[in-house]
Amino acid sequence: LTEDNEEDSSGNDIRKVRYICVTRIDITGHHLNSEGMGAWEETYIVQDHTSKAKAICKSKKLAYQRSLENAFSKVILIVLPNGKVTVEVDTTQADPVILTEKQLDDSNLLKVNELDQLPDEDDADLKQEVDDDVDAVNLHILHELEEM
Repeated sequence: LTEDNEEDSSGNDIRKVRYICVTRIDITGHHLNSEGMGAWEETYIVQDHTSKAKAICKSKKLAYQRSLENAFSKVILIVLPNGKVTVEVDTTQADPVILTEKQLDDSNLLKVNELDQLPDEDDADLKQEVDDDVDAVNLHILHELEEM
């Protein structure tokens, strides 16, 4: 929870409340876990106490929802032809890093407007090779699961 002060054109004192939530989903049967991070920022008028309560509740709720969405977006359910179901976690997506207040400051963001040159064809070939290797590994895992 962080709060920032501002003032609008009518002289009302406005503050921002920001919540950051990190959620971890444990899949105990498969010894897997997935983490997700969510954040939300809401403004409220200091003189209006209901405005502050609504802003805090909305920020908490939406930060939690976003963290759950992020965590579940990495969970993959695999249903085999024989009816067995297994769970995997997508490791190609990076796990969230808990950021400090200084790192969350918008002034520290790097904005890129355009690229100077197009990506090399060698990079595309390398990416295709990596994708082929991942597909081969996934196919091997599926065959092992079918044999179970």
